[in-house]
Amino acid sequence: MKETVQLIADPSEAERLMEIHKIGCEIPVAAESLPEPKLSENAKYISDTRYSRRDADGNAVETPKDLMWRVAYNIATADRLYGADKKQHIRTATKFYKLMATRRFLPNTPTLLNTGKMNQQLSACFVLPVEDSLDGILQSAADMAKIHKSGGGTGFSFSRLRPKNDTLSTSGGTTTGPISFMQMYNDITSSVRQGGVRRGANMGILHYNHPDILLFAIYKLDEFSLTNFNISVTTAKEFFEQIEIDKQLLDEDYEKEFDFDALVDDVREAHQTRDMDLKQVRLDNAVARLRDWCDEPTPGYGYALINPRNGEETGRLNAKKVFDVITRFAWQYGDPGMIFIDRINESRANPTPLLGQIEATNPCGEQPLLPYDACTLGSINLAQFVDGKDFDWEGLRKTTHQSIHFLDNVLDMNDYPIDKVRDMVHKIRRIGLGIMGFADALLAMNIGYNTAEGVKVAEDVMKFIQAEADVASAELAETRGTFPAFKGSIYDKPGEIHPRNGARTTIAPTGTIAMLADASSGCEPLFALTYVKNTIEGKRMFQTSPYFVAALKKRGLYSEELLEQIQANKGSIQNIESIPDDLKKVFVTAGDISPQWHLKIQAAFQKYVDNAISKTINFSNDATVEDVREAYLTAHETGCRGITIYRDGSRDKQVLETKKESSYYDKLAETNVSDDEEVEIEIVSIPSGPIRLKPRPNVLNGRTHKVMTPLGKAFISINEDQNGDIFEVFINVGRAGSDVTADAEAIGRLISLTFRIPSEYSSNQVAQKVITQLRGIGGSSSTGFGADRVRSLADAVAKVIEQHQATKVAQEPIHIEQAENATLWIAPKSNSAADMCPECGSASLRFIEGCQKCELCGFSKC
Repeated sequence: MKETVQLIADPSEAERLMEIHKIGCEIPVAAESLPEPKLSENAKYISDTRYSRRDADGNAVETPKDLMWRVAYNIATADRLYGADKKQHIRTATKFYKLMATRRFLPNTPTLLNTGKMNQQLSACFVLPVEDSLDGILQSAADMAKIHKSGGGTGFSFSRLRPKNDTLSTSGGTTTGPISFMQMYNDITSSVRQGGVRRGANMGILHYNHPDILLFAIYKLDEFSLTNFNISVTTAKEFFEQIEIDKQLLDEDYEKEFDFDALVDDVREAHQTRDMDLKQVRLDNAVARLRDWCDEPTPGYGYALINPRNGEETGRLNAKKVFDVITRFAWQYGDPGMIFIDRINESRANPTPLLGQIEATNPCGEQPLLPYDACTLGSINLAQFVDGKDFDWEGLRKTTHQSIHFLDNVLDMNDYPIDKVRDMVHKIRRIGLGIMGFADALLAMNIGYNTAEGVKVAEDVMKFIQAEADVASAELAETRGTFPAFKGSIYDKPGEIHPRNGARTTIAPTGTIAMLADASSGCEPLFALTYVKNTIEGKRMFQTSPYFVAALKKRGLYSEELLEQIQANKGSIQNIESIPDDLKKVFVTAGDISPQWHLKIQAAFQKYVDNAISKTINFSNDATVEDVREAYLTAHETGCRGITIYRDGSRDKQVLETKKESSYYDKLAETNVSDDEEVEIEIVSIPSGPIRLKPRPNVLNGRTHKVMTPLGKAFISINEDQNGDIFEVFINVGRAGSDVTADAEAIGRLISLTFRIPSEYSSNQVAQKVITQLRGIGGSSSTGFGADRVRSLADAVAKVIEQHQATKVAQEPIHIEQAENATLWIAPKSNSAADMCPECGSASLRFIEGCQKCELCGFSKC
């Protein structure tokens, strides 16, 4: 091996790094001779709105060329640490620039956003430990906040925390358990995420043998809890072996013994309870019922629940029933996922077992990491290498080598938010080179995603990239040295490569960078062949796969009327008679593909990936629980390292309120609790004729309140009549012409109508009723913390009206009628393929790669 140039671990190393980082931030103007990036109008929009530097007024001040040169020059500066001079630095920067400008490769979002800043945090994902002590829990919470503020996501295993109601030796009291601390982390994420460059996201993990595993499994049945967390159960091969043993004890109809629907209703109702003590009592009762059903008293059967505090057994559960619970609730809501943690630790994903065992992954699950480890990600756009029915293998080889060089440089140019993270990253030097544009590449080759030929393409291309990534990393090690933790690693033996990087490949989510590259996301199929975007001017614009447009035009089939028909068919062509069958075979969308084919593609890629893969296994709304169970088993059998599923429509919100007749103290003690009762309201008389609203005066006085909501800033105006009573409410949020704005106007009109209908009740009584109905309504995310937490636009309106009324000098007594908590409305089941994006207002927010993302504007909830 050639003489290596290693960084020296002494004060001069830090000084040298500071000097290099300073050079990297002094970015010269891009040379005119550099080619302009080849971007579509949509990609330019993403560049301007997501990645460009901004002036004091928030306007983009970088062109796409400026953006890519800034990143290329800064990252190439790391070459100077290994002996490069200025001329070599510029040469590398030019190479990196062309790599991005031609859309062959792009790094992860934090790298595109933060390069060139004095404190440039360039990693996308981190894992933090959660130790079984208050100091450790709070330290990780503080570290999480720093990471989120810098633009990264975090993963945690809560498996080391002692279970709920376990003993506290310091006080003699009992613990609240890991789930309560997950909720605390969730609330902190809601509070700090607006301060960073992207929303904070977390992965919460619990091992299958933790005593609180059943509480963990049911906790996200309420759509408004742990909204900043994906959750997964870690399992091992012993669990799957025990499933086969324990199912021998069960009758064919054993699941009918337990009322899961009632359990779901009870859990959701418990989460809607504002009193925390009562909420915990109800959740504990639900878990106790589930625990009774899952308990396995038969000698020789079941698996042990282990208290992590002392390693003692606390009970035994039937593995088949626990598996059924996990998969049923995944079917119900999409969580929890499952991670095969033993398989991860026995693979290249953990190259340094002497440093510890991997217990957690990043939020989308593709990056298993040791505590305090992080990963820098980047993706090759496969569509740029299609050559007829094959790939340009030499071009792909060259790009793979350049991409490994790029990502290794990122490790040195990264300003880590936590010292322990910097130390761990430098020991392992883990990177994650992946792919995007796979679906596009198949379309260009006229190959269906859900075909044996499609699976073979996945295997062949990833095998090639993995092999070349190994070669490229080993070549870097010849001049830069192997990763510092090489001794004792899985590579420290005869016949193994001596790489610069402990792990090299990952298939990560590529939502926004795929938009910048005009490519399909990761290894996912297309989610729709065409989308409709509503412009500010009220126009409808189609955004359609260029490969599909070309195929339609070649056949003489292209028309906007056809695109309208496809868009109304959820972006699919499968049920449209005018489309030829050969096109239907190739141009498939995620909803057209069976879960089995999704898993075949995932397994094909996983064979040749060091770390793991972010991929969603999509199910139609009418998929059964057994379908989901089969997918989980297939994922384990085919060598995958985890599974995330999403059943269309399973996350639609339901509003359910019930009337209870017993007192608060009866509920808390769980004694004398009556069944739900329907409340009958006697109607004394019904006036005839049309409702005559209170006439609107020519002049009204009012105030406008600005409040942050999960949909962005809202301006809520409350106007009063001459008596000081609320007369009308206006709500302004989102862009003109968007669905968000329309919904806000509708809420305002209905509230105004409520106040303008003549009534024997006072204005304040009506206000309190409106507040009661709107307060606490939640969506898929929230903002704020504690008393300032806002769950939705409706919740924000309730808080504003409540604040408005509280400022009045005199308060009238409130008499809430008998039916205060009667069921008002249950949302109908929806088969919608996409939700409304809170930023652009288009119905294009989809569950992709473990996260909700907008495929039009790039908005992401992770």
